[in-house]
Amino acid sequence: AVGGGGGAGVGARPTTRVNGVAPGPVLVPEGAREEAGELPLGRRPTPDDVARAAAFLAENEAVTGQILFVDGGQFLRGPDPS
Repeated sequence: AVGGGGGAGVGARPTTRVNGVAPGPVLVPEGAREEAGELPLGRRPTPDDVARAAAFLAENEAVTGQILFVDGGQFLRGPDPS
């Protein structure tokens, strides 16, 4: 029932959450830093940055239907013109 409190719709709620992590180019080896002046944050993410983002999505039961970009801000620039 739309807007109904506690009716049959409560039991029909999905129990599976779907989220995604969209990493950009990741810098390896771990802990290394490379200047990436073309990115808004000025650096590329590390594998640890990506892992922390995935852990956040996995642990937070109130988040679903999201894509978390871990790319140093590359997504903000838009598509590559080449």
